[in-house]
Amino acid sequence: MCIPSSAYTTPNFAFTFRHVYNYIATFVEPPPSCRTFALGETHRSYKQQYSKIYFHRLLNLRQFVEESAARRWQSVKGGPTMVPRVLEVEKSNMCWIVGTVFLDMPMKPDVLEEIARDQSLPALPRPDKIFSPADATVLEDESGRIKLVGKILQKLNLVSGIIMAALGMETDGGEFEVFDACVAGYAPQEHDAPSKMQVDSDGEEWIGLISGLDIGETENPDYRGDLRNQLLTEYLAAETGSDVDQEQSSGISRLIIAGNSLIPIDPLRDEKENLSGVPEHQRQGYKPSETTAEHPLDLLASYLTDIVASIPVHVMPGAHDPVGVALPQQPLPRAMFGNLRTSPQLLTETNPLWLKIGDCWSVHSTHDLFGYILISTYAASLLGNSGQPLEDMCKYLPDPEIPDPNARGSSLRLQLALATLESRHFAPTAPDTIDCYPYQEIEPFILQQTPDLYFCGNQPRFETTLLEHNGIKCRIICIPKFSETGELVLFNVRTLDVKVVKFDAEGMDKQEMVDAEA
Repeated sequence: MCIPSSAYTTPNFAFTFRHVYNYIATFVEPPPSCRTFALGETHRSYKQQYSKIYFHRLLNLRQFVEESAARRWQSVKGGPTMVPRVLEVEKSNMCWIVGTVFLDMPMKPDVLEEIARDQSLPALPRPDKIFSPADATVLEDESGRIKLVGKILQKLNLVSGIIMAALGMETDGGEFEVFDACVAGYAPQEHDAPSKMQVDSDGEEWIGLISGLDIGETENPDYRGDLRNQLLTEYLAAETGSDVDQEQSSGISRLIIAGNSLIPIDPLRDEKENLSGVPEHQRQGYKPSETTAEHPLDLLASYLTDIVASIPVHVMPGAHDPVGVALPQQPLPRAMFGNLRTSPQLLTETNPLWLKIGDCWSVHSTHDLFGYILISTYAASLLGNSGQPLEDMCKYLPDPEIPDPNARGSSLRLQLALATLESRHFAPTAPDTIDCYPYQEIEPFILQQTPDLYFCGNQPRFETTLLEHNGIKCRIICIPKFSETGELVLFNVRTLDVKVVKFDAEGMDKQEMVDAEA
């Protein structure tokens, strides 16, 4: 904690500030470069086309891609030059072009086919993977598109929507053979303090990250979520575990729930619950209002009440939650949280979410009535989503071999998360294969700056890596589903360190701190 020596002229006052503000974080207004994901009154229409999203994406990222390509290929033999339009490439002439990647995939869902199908028949389930040997990769701009070929394409993990530069030449068949490729590169990183690593380690602040609570699960016989949830609540309130555990949990300033707080909605759920346990001869005329089963919404509100009593809670919507599925998902209605709807400790957020949280405090003397003011001298930036963008990108690629769990940073999901930061766009497949709002004036999923923390919720397992590049440091975290793993991820705002606390039926198992170099 940053307290100047002058503050100790009144010891009791200084101690009070250290005690009260030791682990309290405050919100700082996001910089103008970080666009909000909240949809206002002007975003009520879905009549407009999606073409402007791709137009703004290419318009905003083209300059950075061109600069990155010029640096990368300036020493290439033959001195290849940029061709401004993809349809102006010449045969057997080495050059590079910039455009939007599009994957033409036969297994990709087609809205026209869905409209034309027989509506009397149930829709076929969407496949988990949409790649096939018949897939074709093209690069397009405002002039047209050209098909890309080359062995290097298999190593790039390409998905639709990426703005990319391709080095190569046109073949006799009119295709563009790619020898190398590059994207915009990492966005700059803004800091409010010279170095977060210089901050005094006293009073370290941690932020809790979980996802996939799946409140309301009743059909899975192996479900142990109720006990895990209770252990989590007690841990966050520093009421369980050893003295070391309680000291650690007392440093958690807030909790972020990254989507899927509720089980997936089953249209027939109420009917099944209402008739369960009712004798068959009594089912005729049975009224749903007679059921005593507690609704998942009530269970969630009751559960969050205990946590909110200890720390602030940020609730993000997810794919299973009762809000629109199109990105950006808007906050969950506060009315669904019962008595918590008026609590300032409960913050309903958008998905994706940008947060900037102040951490290091300084006490400065003044000449007014109070004598001192408290100023935040550092704010960490957090960017995250509930997992839909990363999940959708995985559909474009085959499953790799199962990585060594000790070899952090090697999995496909972490590679894709890193790739989104490097390409400066964290939802490239929107609106092609993931729903999003048809923006007309902006493209909010473009990264104007690199955050200190980038997280993706509802992943199969916990994974993390630390991005370090030309002074940029960003912690990337894949948050596992709490209902399946019982794992709470802790992120240190100052040092970017990570810890994992695991809750299970047999008790609580605290893992060692994850290596910051992972």
